[in-house]
Amino acid sequence: MISCDPNYMRTFEALIEDYGEYNDPEHLRKYMLPFKTWIESGVNVVGQNTGGPGPFHSEWLMMRRAFRGYLWAPEESIDRVRALKLYTSWAGRYVTKSDQLGTLEEGKWADLLVLDRDYFTIPENDILRIQPLLTMVGGKVISLHERLATEWNTAPVGEEYNYNQEEVDEILRVAEQARPWTGGPIAGSN
Repeated sequence: MISCDPNYMRTFEALIEDYGEYNDPEHLRKYMLPFKTWIESGVNVVGQNTGGPGPFHSEWLMMRRAFRGYLWAPEESIDRVRALKLYTSWAGRYVTKSDQLGTLEEGKWADLLVLDRDYFTIPENDILRIQPLLTMVGGKVISLHERLATEWNTAPVGEEYNYNQEEVDEILRVAEQARPWTGGPIAGSN
């Protein structure tokens, strides 16, 4: 079982720099978080999240693989369903509590999110703009966004998460111009 964070894409530049002129793109691709290869080979993969401008930044990175102007091993992209499973049903297996966590079923803990848009149908880039409106853990509301609280005529609960619009816009601007890394030094690195 592998637990990894797609934010580790930031280390690819150092990996390439360390290998310098001797780098072989096909060899290095094996170390560029090959999510699709791992999953299709039967490896149980779960996601970690060390942060980002929005709550679904990690899932978006797994789908787009766009970071700092490059597409890193784009053939290793996974679809949004698999990306979400890395943090839900597959994560329940990782912590050996799949009988209690990871899916919404009778007898489980009722950990869930209510989102402001449909993760499964919105355009892929809009995934970065998703806002959780309600978070339940163990069947208890730990966060109720002011927007939903107002609609329900009740008080907000807990921390409110708002994505960073400027950072998301910049990530998307750079991603739209990204090109596949095919070898050699990284533009703009020292």
